[in-house]
This record gives sequence, C-alpha cells and structure tokens, in this order.
Amino acid sequence: PIKVQHHHSHLATLLGEKGLDKIVTIDADGLGYGPDNTIWGGEILTGTEEEYERAGSLSPMLMPGGNLASKFPSRMIGGILYKDSKISQILEKHGHFPKGNKERKVVEEQIEKEFNTTETSSAGRFLDAVSSLLDICHERRYEGEPAMKLEAFASNGDAKDLELDFKELNDRVTLDVQSLFRKIIKMKESGKKRRDIAATAQKMLAKGMTKIAIDTAQKKNIDTIGFTGGVAYNHSIGVKIREMIEKTDLNYVTNERVPCGDG
Repeated sequence: PIKVQHHHSHLATLLGEKGLDKIVTIDADGLGYGPDNTIWGGEILTGTEEEYERAGSLSPMLMPGGNLASKFPSRMIGGILYKDSKISQILEKHGHFPKGNKERKVVEEQIEKEFNTTETSSAGRFLDAVSSLLDICHERRYEGEPAMKLEAFASNGDAKDLELDFKELNDRVTLDVQSLFRKIIKMKESGKKRRDIAATAQKMLAKGMTKIAIDTAQKKNIDTIGFTGGVAYNHSIGVKIREMIEKTDLNYVTNERVPCGDG
C-alpha cells in the first residue's frame, strides 16, 4: 500500500476525475491527520498527483478532550475561543454539557493547561460549534450530525455579511475563526434570528476560505479551484464558493463521479 496524506487524496480525486495536472482546493471536512501532528480539515491546498502545499487554512482551534470534542460540540466553543479571557463566562452562558458545571470546569481546565487537547483547523468542528451555540445539536450521534442539522436549520435563514480577518501563520494565510466566532456570538446576544445567524456562519466560512483560494490561484497561476471533502456536501456553502469563483476568470470544480467525502 502507498500512504497518502488525507487531504492530498481529496485533492487527487479532483485531478483524476477532471483530467487536471494541478489545482487549488478548498479541502474541508471533519478531520484528517496532518503531517504536522495536528488535525486538519479546513485547508486551502495547491497540488499535483505527486505533491501538495498548504497555502492556507482556518486558524488553529483546540479539541478539548480529543474525540469527545467531536461528540459533544459545545466543547468546541471553548476550543475555538481558547485564548479568550472570558472563556468561563462564555461557556457558562452558551455551552451545553451533559454533566453540567462539573464537566464545563473540566473542559476549562483542559483548555487552560492544554491537557488532552488536540490542535485542529477543521471546518467541520467549527460548524459543529456553531450548531451547539445556536441550540441546534449538542451531541453527535451519527457522522456529521451537528453540521447537517445546522445546514437544514440555516436553509430559510437570511445570511448577513460580516468583516473577516486573516492572519499569516507559518508561511500560510489563515482565516481568523476566533474573530468570526465572536461576531457570531454577538449576533446571538443581540437577539438576531437563529436561522439568520446559522446562514451567516456558513456564508462567512465559505467566503473566507474562498478568498484565500482565489488569492492563491492568482498568485500561483493555477486556473482551477476545486471544493472537496465532507463539507462539500453542504449545498449552501458550495453555492457560495462557486458564485465567488465564477465571478473571477478561474474555473470551479467539485466531485461528481467519486464521493467528495471519505468514500
């Protein structure tokens, strides 16, 4: 067997399916192991069949309790805002933990000491956190449940525009999800409709990743951007990404003959 990095394999499905030599991909899913020993899942890659580079990603988040953060998405609220001095008040107000305050305090301690916390850039985990924040889903019982329920809930929402922030990190551009998540919390606290907040979160995640991808493609003279990974099943995110790319002179592709997920 030949080992291939998880997100490079997603990228390669588009090269094979579309008969391309190179591509920029928005590679978004729940998780895949990165070569830097962190969990990837919100990546902007450039690559060929033989090699790839990580041009951008979501900014680093923590997964308090490791896999437990996938099962109980309120943990990811803390994992996203791990540097926030008001994390205790935020989790008390917006978090939902099966074992109540006792579990919340354990999560806070894990974050504070960075004990049993995996670093991630996962778009899936970000969407899970929004789903829990908006009281849509607090426990994942099947693959992708929180994000899928968020998508359904957002379908009748009116997505607003928020200002996005980007930061340079280790030779790549990152979408500042901490800043974005704080703005989403502010929308909730100011009494905006939950459906509108859900739609806004999806739109702005799509917009941020696509901006990095378009900048990367133009800089590297690559004419095609692809959207792949499990998050590519999300129709509204896919539509936003396609709209933005088609406003440029770049080509947009996504999986049609092979699954965009791990199949």
